[in-house]
Amino acid sequence: MPMLAGQSRKYLVIALGALVLIMAGVLIYVQYSVFRNIRAEIAEEDFALRAAQSRFNLLIEHFDRAPEYEMRLASARRMMPRDPAEEDILRYIQHLSEEFELQAAEIRFEGRSEEAAFGRMPITITMQGSYTGLRSLLKEFREGDRVFRVDNVRISRVGDNGTSIRIIISANAFYIRN
Repeated sequence: MPMLAGQSRKYLVIALGALVLIMAGVLIYVQYSVFRNIRAEIAEEDFALRAAQSRFNLLIEHFDRAPEYEMRLASARRMMPRDPAEEDILRYIQHLSEEFELQAAEIRFEGRSEEAAFGRMPITITMQGSYTGLRSLLKEFREGDRVFRVDNVRISRVGDNGTSIRIIISANAFYIRN
């Protein structure tokens, strides 16, 4: 029996040693899994932090550009007023015709149409003058103080010597709906 007790003790020590090794392996695996999950969370937090910093930097940039944005908004409001302002359009076209030495033969407003955020006012403008004056007028419509979209331009020669031309412009002026 004493021999059996010694052998039993030996197996018990081996079994306990194996159990300790197995438990150590399980604990190492659990620790590694937790470590891996924490690294993934850190990576996600790092990504979120970089995104927040990028957004913050963008907001600072927009804040620094606020005066420029306000100037552009004021310019846009001048170009696209809150009402149709036909009288202002007539004065503007008359001013342009004088500036570019043209003769405004006819300016005709047609029916308005209302889009979602803005109104559109079709205009037919008939003018006479030199080619360079008419070209300058069209450039001013594209880059000027009021939003115009030129849809169609018809050109014909006028007069005996053919130096003067007549132009019929189909355009649209825009305004913001109230």
